[in-house]
Amino acid sequence: MADPEVAPVTISSKVICWESAMTQVCDDQDFLNEVLTDLKSEVEAAQSDIQNYLNSEDFDGLMKAAHRVKGTTSYLCCEKLRDLSLQLQCWCVAKSYS
Repeated sequence: MADPEVAPVTISSKVICWESAMTQVCDDQDFLNEVLTDLKSEVEAAQSDIQNYLNSEDFDGLMKAAHRVKGTTSYLCCEKLRDLSLQLQCWCVAKSYS
């Protein structure tokens, strides 16, 4: 059952908005490829952190990990992952104050 304290986030169907991402890197495809490789590493590290924080019910750590992913994915226009990270971050805030 959904947590009543957190409104659901509408998630777009695109994983990345390529046009916006290319604008972010001044149309430098090689640089975008490098940044996306870094994003993959960041998300893999965050995935492990998020699992550990969930297991230990460390909502502050979980919120910070979600915030880190949200920032990186916002810059690269990865809307789906950004929206999920925002939802997780908001859920953590609600859990911290409940």
